[in-house]
Amino acid sequence: MLVVAVTILAILGVPLEKSNLLQAEPRYVAPKAPLKAVPAEVQHVAPKAPLKAVPAEVQHMAPKAPLKAVPAEVQHMAPKAPLKAVPAEVQRVAPKAPLKAIPAEVQRVAPKAPMKAVPAEVQRAAPKAPMKAVPAEVQRVAPKAPMKAVPAEVQHVAPNAPAERAEVLVIVSDHGSGTTDFGDALNTHPCMFDLGEPFANPTGLWSNSVVEGCQYPEAIFGQDSGRQLKNSNDQMTTRINHIARSKPVGMKPSKTLSGNDPSMYKDLKYNLGEYFVRARDLICANVPAEVCPPSDCTITVKMFPQWVNANTAAQDMPGTVESDCTIARNEKAIVAWKKELTEMKANPKVATLTMTRDPLSRQFSIFRRFASPGTKFDCGFKRAPDVFAAAAKDITDGLIQIEDCWADAVGANKCISHALRLVGLTPRPMGGNGTAILATEHSTIYDATSESCATNPSATFQRTDGGVHMLAPGGPFLEERDADVAIQRPE
Repeated sequence: MLVVAVTILAILGVPLEKSNLLQAEPRYVAPKAPLKAVPAEVQHVAPKAPLKAVPAEVQHMAPKAPLKAVPAEVQHMAPKAPLKAVPAEVQRVAPKAPLKAIPAEVQRVAPKAPMKAVPAEVQRAAPKAPMKAVPAEVQRVAPKAPMKAVPAEVQHVAPNAPAERAEVLVIVSDHGSGTTDFGDALNTHPCMFDLGEPFANPTGLWSNSVVEGCQYPEAIFGQDSGRQLKNSNDQMTTRINHIARSKPVGMKPSKTLSGNDPSMYKDLKYNLGEYFVRARDLICANVPAEVCPPSDCTITVKMFPQWVNANTAAQDMPGTVESDCTIARNEKAIVAWKKELTEMKANPKVATLTMTRDPLSRQFSIFRRFASPGTKFDCGFKRAPDVFAAAAKDITDGLIQIEDCWADAVGANKCISHALRLVGLTPRPMGGNGTAILATEHSTIYDATSESCATNPSATFQRTDGGVHMLAPGGPFLEERDADVAIQRPE
């Protein structure tokens, strides 16, 4: 039939390529997309995606892994295949996102263990293990590593110093506790200026109370009203002016320093800690930078119960009782004492350090210096606890026992270091000068040839015009005193 049809078309003059007779059979064989030059036998083998030149045996062995020589048009049919120019070894490192032109050594970098030759920008990706060559600005990422510009003495002595450094060190104690020697020791530091005792009786206290029938010293503030009563303090003026004489050579303030400055009292509030800060600012404004950097300049000052009108005089003999006026003033003074210490505790510019001494030795020191001629002192009975010292221990920033500072050079250095640490300083610039001062005091107090309660704990002493003398190291009187254990105030 086909031959007949072709003959008829030839007679009629119709070209064979324009007829549908020869195209009908291919249209049924590969209706989707046959390749023009692919033989019919190959089309039946892989009708969906025939490979032009790939042998049949290869197609069946590894249909999911194309050969390296597969033409580009076949590669486009498999979108998951890696990019053409990426080496096979790189594809295995990161099959999901191969890097086109990144060198192999960079691709192998493990972020937790950077290589020595990795550039600085890559090192920043691992802040926990910076390399030696990392710039200083990157090193600041580690807050525990001090900066190079911080002085070594500050880094070692005050690693836990607060962000805002205290500039005033208040020694909270009482008369006869060894504070003068301790202040002299601290004064050997080029950045520590010892102000000593800023108040004195009767020239003026910080605050006082009003009790009917009782006469108390003048004060800058009234405890009951909180109002300012005076705008001067002769003792403070004297102590500020004395600093220039007390500091060692090379550590002195400038000659322009004067304690008679009205700014100390203008708009002053009933806050003793703030008063001490004003004194510090006045003193340090006159300290040359070559003596001490302004940011390190510090003062130390004493804080005694007497500054708030307390009376903590020695109990010389058994049965000694306080007067009614002393009892009344101390009841109000303890309230003012706690108020001032609490406000100092809250002031970031002020650090407080309680210094205590054995009560018997402290009271004997007061007797030896201040007692009137004819007064006797019995070492043999136990003294009552000091309520002001007990209150201070619960409030202040630190505590030291002066006997520990006097024990030996190690103890002296420990006390000095503890005090300086509260204000962010170190004892290094002092050398051994501060330690030597405390050691000298120890040798004087505990000298076996001296006469005191420390060397003769059962003796009785008497004050005369010529000094203090021991009456007896013991005896019937000292044996009877132990029976008097109750001290009552008469009605």
